[in-house]
Amino acid sequence: LWFSDDFGVSWKEIQLQVKAFYWGVAGIDPENTIFVERIEPGNSTTLLSSSDFFQTRSNIKEWISNIEDFEVWEKYLFVARKQHLIGSKHRDGVLQLWVSIDRGSFKMAEFPSHLERKEIFVYDASDEQVFVCVMHDELTTNLYISDVQRMKFSLSLENILYITYPSAEGSFTSEERLADIHKVQGLRGVYIATQLKLGNATNSTSDNLMTVITFDKGGEWNLLKPPITDKNGSPLKCNINDGCSLHLTLKFSQLYQRFRTYPVPILSKESAVGLIVASGVVGKSLKGHPSVFVSSDAGVTWREVLYGSYIYMIGDFGGIIVAVKSFSHQETDEVIYSTDDGETWETIKFLSEGGKPFRVYGLMTEPGEKTTTFTLFGSNKDHHEWLLVKLDLRHVFKHDCKAEDYKMWSPHAPNRSCLLGREEIYERRISHTSCYNGLNYKRLIKIENCPCDREDYEW
Repeated sequence: LWFSDDFGVSWKEIQLQVKAFYWGVAGIDPENTIFVERIEPGNSTTLLSSSDFFQTRSNIKEWISNIEDFEVWEKYLFVARKQHLIGSKHRDGVLQLWVSIDRGSFKMAEFPSHLERKEIFVYDASDEQVFVCVMHDELTTNLYISDVQRMKFSLSLENILYITYPSAEGSFTSEERLADIHKVQGLRGVYIATQLKLGNATNSTSDNLMTVITFDKGGEWNLLKPPITDKNGSPLKCNINDGCSLHLTLKFSQLYQRFRTYPVPILSKESAVGLIVASGVVGKSLKGHPSVFVSSDAGVTWREVLYGSYIYMIGDFGGIIVAVKSFSHQETDEVIYSTDDGETWETIKFLSEGGKPFRVYGLMTEPGEKTTTFTLFGSNKDHHEWLLVKLDLRHVFKHDCKAEDYKMWSPHAPNRSCLLGREEIYERRISHTSCYNGLNYKRLIKIENCPCDREDYEW
């Protein structure tokens, strides 16, 4: 591991045999803290940290040895270890998860299942609880959730879609692994996941994939409620009690070739709280022709807004949704936009007269999704040549928003008014006003605790 403090002009070697490293967390670790997993003689590994780039021995701390991998996540340090237990049938050792909270001593996490743990992947560690994917064998990966006070895990969801590669075996931090779960941004406890149909975990084709949602961070998962009507208002004959529901494409569908009709994964942003845009299918699985769906209430209800395969992005704190036909569909010279959460759409041609339509590969806006400026990039069909088009859609709004253009909205589960013991009340623009929030918009937020009932307690 090498270190430079002059913008790369000169470099100094600070550690040898480094397998992985993480920066410390501001506000938790001393300034300049760095964590290192170092390979020791005999091929064992040790977790070390230093706050002066390993310049003095007194600043080096040895945390734990004989580890397989580690990860730093805010107040948590996660370590995977293999232990050879007396009487165990697993000759290569038992894979364990050890956790340090608030940089205290490491303690072994407890799992309810006695199934073998071949891989451990920490998916999320927010809101005082940890989501962990455990691959028990090549056919079975389950999602577990910890309690708040201890690292005691319980089963949250069976047979999640989890992809790994042979080169990543044993670790839980590699970028070569994917748990197909989406955390809805800006809200506590709302997650959407892809599940393999029970009894057929060997097959990850679209007809074996289904989508489920939780509003209480994995306490209960349910199928997504299908829209009542299609885009044109015709009734959809889909009853959730008959196993028919809405299925959405998350990350997996974007990465794998046979799903390339879905070029964009599900989209939610903290700046547009409660708004979700996704491609998907209404039916008993993800198999079928895609449409674009929008939820304005964090996944409780959904509407079909576009037929076909589109790339989409949001701006102006969710005040505008912009979409363009994907490169896998056809060449295009126009974008469509909506200022009312996808209920109605308008078309704008983005090429001057005589311009040739091209394949659009991506649609971007500035991080934070506060502006109305979007950038398209793509190339010609006949020969590859990168093309960029910048669009400013500020002019499509009727007027700047006023106080009467907003309402108060609180996210909730289908049959409960609170999310994880709190009622969070957000100011949101009334969609039909089609007004402009503007760069300086500050969202009003109120938080109120809810009375506890039986379902709010851990046992």
